[in-house]
Amino acid sequence: MLRLTALLLLLPTLATAQGLPALHDVTGV
Repeated sequence: MLRLTALLLLLPTLATAQGLPALHDVTGV
């Protein structure tokens, strides 16, 4: 489960890095 948690924590960062601020805004993180 640790990997899943890490993935969820990294998701907003990855999305922002890829130029997807919309996803970052939707998740509210």
